[in-house]
Amino acid sequence: MQLRANLGNRLILRVDSEGTSEIALGEKGAERLLGKGHLIAKIEGNDGLITAQVPFIGSDEIEKIVSELNT
Repeated sequence: MQLRANLGNRLILRVDSEGTSEIALGEKGAERLLGKGHLIAKIEGNDGLITAQVPFIGSDEIEKIVSELNT
């Protein structure tokens, strides 16, 4: 509880269990995320949770990009 109180804004990715979600967010929900870029944000001063999906790039795509940049 004290750790959460000292953390203002939090971005949480998928976690394994409801318990871990409650530790990170103070409520359940992060265990239901799909992974691969889905996240929940808890922003200081905002009452609710914000869900979002950010672009996901797999390791093979990262290797291709790095290879192109190095040539």
